[in-house]
Amino acid sequence: MFDKESPLFYVGIVLLILVFISPFFLMNRVDHFEDLSHFQSESFELPFSILEPNKMYAMPRKLKEISGLTLKNNQQVYTVNDEKGKLYLFDFDQGVVISEIDFGKQSDYEALATKGDTVFVAESNGNIIVVSTVNNTKVDEIDTPLNSSNDVEGLCFDSARNQLLIACKGQLESGKHRKGRRGIYSFDLSTQSFQKDPYLLIDLKEELKKLNPVDVEKSISQKSKIKSRVNMFAPSGLAIDPITGYLYVLANKGGILTVFDKGKNILGVFFLNQKIYSQPEGIVFNKAGDLYISNEGKSKKANIYCLSRKSF
Repeated sequence: MFDKESPLFYVGIVLLILVFISPFFLMNRVDHFEDLSHFQSESFELPFSILEPNKMYAMPRKLKEISGLTLKNNQQVYTVNDEKGKLYLFDFDQGVVISEIDFGKQSDYEALATKGDTVFVAESNGNIIVVSTVNNTKVDEIDTPLNSSNDVEGLCFDSARNQLLIACKGQLESGKHRKGRRGIYSFDLSTQSFQKDPYLLIDLKEELKKLNPVDVEKSISQKSKIKSRVNMFAPSGLAIDPITGYLYVLANKGGILTVFDKGKNILGVFFLNQKIYSQPEGIVFNKAGDLYISNEGKSKKANIYCLSRKSF
């Protein structure tokens, strides 16, 4: 044992303290990367505090596997469980499901979009069910060329062009797998026609080269972490910002949010904190431009986060 009067005694104490606290510093470094790192254009700033959702709404047990969501109004949201053919109307103020619409048999339902009193429900095989919220029943079905190998996950209504945008996390519609690319397709509601050429092709590795890194360290471990998450990128949700017209693409795999302008130019790539966004599946804006993101439940309840828009 060292004599307490010896300098070696205090050196030993300091070393022991460093041994005990170093894991916490390492954890904080990892968390810092996951929380804050992103790539963005000089002309763009995300109008939300993505790390600090303003509200969290816990979902009931029947919506543990919540996937798509679309707003009926500022107080109510239609949601879907990815296995049951039901639309659930959830009321934010009451915190409960207030009504249900049966529209189909058990399947793999992934995404929702709204146009007026019509809700579109996308299945992973590319089929789109049309539901009337006036008659509370299925009224039509859209058969697209997409199939289970394309693996549809995202859907949104583009009011500027009267079309549906459809995101695939699987291979491209042509059947040719272009490594690293993911496709977003469009369906024209005026002509009832599917556009075979992708509305947008996303190669995230290439897109990153166009942006400036923010709070991104150049260490080997951080580069590896970025590469791993980028390689996993596969869209799970789509939404158009009503204020700017920008397209937001959410990816559960990799935990990534990307933003494109109206010219389809990349504006930002944001690595979500996966402790907050454990399994992000759905994304939608209200008319004021506030953002909602849903997370499937794992060990915890499923939820919907509300992110209020910043006023710059």
